[in-house]
Amino acid sequence: MPHCVIEYSSGLEKVIDMSQLMIKLQFVIVASQLFDPSAVKLRAIKYQDYMLAHDLQHFLHVSLKILSGRSQDKKILLSKQMLEVVRQLAPMTGVASTVEIHDMDPELYQK
Repeated sequence: MPHCVIEYSSGLEKVIDMSQLMIKLQFVIVASQLFDPSAVKLRAIKYQDYMLAHDLQHFLHVSLKILSGRSQDKKILLSKQMLEVVRQLAPMTGVASTVEIHDMDPELYQK
């Protein structure tokens, strides 16, 4: 824990190096000092089928699933830092870039 899931539209991998994005996001997550570095997991999922608003060609959405217990301020700061990384690697127009942090109930998460 945490689990970082990057979802993106097909074709975006031609413009953004997803491996680089994962490395940079991992750095930001670890640098937050909110998690054990050895527990951070990242993965990227490409979507072939999707619909967007008429002025958008692509999307890139990052979800970070974490066990509850961190302060709202720390989560807000982390989400802003993660979005900055996404925007640095996807600076072009026509890409809907979003970041979302999900709190998970520790009693319901099993491994």
